[in-house]
Amino acid sequence: MKQTPSTEQSAVLRKTVLFCQGCEYHAPTTGSWVIHEKASCEVYECPHCRETVTVRDRMD
Repeated sequence: MKQTPSTEQSAVLRKTVLFCQGCEYHAPTTGSWVIHEKASCEVYECPHCRETVTVRDRMD
């Protein structure tokens, strides 16, 4: 039977790890992601397949 992670474990994974849908690479947000800084956002790109993983508003 497949175990479901506890709510605490799920929250930690969602908040600290990014997952690439293109190649299944995953790493913490502070990992080796390629980050393109724009005027109003940051674009996180996978270092393996170059797919855009997320776009985050800048908090300047």
